[in-house]
Amino acid sequence: MNKNVLLCNIDFRAYAEAASAVENSLTDGMLLSSVCLVTGVPASTVQNWIKRGYVANPDGKKYAPEQAADIILLNNMKNAVELSSASALLRQTKKKTGIGAVRLLSVLASSVIRAKRFNSTDSDSLRSVINMELRDAGITDRAVSQLLMITALSSLSADYKRLAEQEIKNI
Repeated sequence: MNKNVLLCNIDFRAYAEAASAVENSLTDGMLLSSVCLVTGVPASTVQNWIKRGYVANPDGKKYAPEQAADIILLNNMKNAVELSSASALLRQTKKKTGIGAVRLLSVLASSVIRAKRFNSTDSDSLRSVINMELRDAGITDRAVSQLLMITALSSLSADYKRLAEQEIKNI
C-alpha cells in the first residue's frame, strides 16, 4: 500500500483508495507513528484531538481503522468549520445512523471523485452526486448527506488551496 494515499492535503485521484487503505492497513491496529504517516496528521495534533475527545482513545497503543478515518474526516472538515463543530457533527451522524467513519470516508471519496470527473463541483451538483452515492450505498439519512456535503466542500477547498499555493510558487 502507498502510505501517501491518505495524506490529507488531498489529491482526489489518489483519494479513491482511502477507505480501503485505512481498513486494510489498520486491521491489526497501528501505532501512532504509523497513523500519522497514513493520515498526514502530526502526532501532536492526533494526541490533542484525543485529549479533547474529538477522536476515541486508542486501545492501549493501537489505533483502529475508525480512528484513522475519523482523523482524516476531521482534518478535512476543519478547513470549513470549527474543529469542535466538525467533531460533534461527525459523532452525531455516526451515532444517529450507525454508519462508521470508514464507510463515510468511502462514500465521500466516491462522491468527490464522481463530482470532479463530471466537473460538477458546484453546490447543487455536488449535493446530487453525494445523495446518489449514498443511495447506491443504501443510506438515506439527511444527517449523513449534510455531513458529507460539509466534508466534501472543505476537502475541495483544501484541494483548491493546495493548487493555488502551487501557482503562487510558479510566479
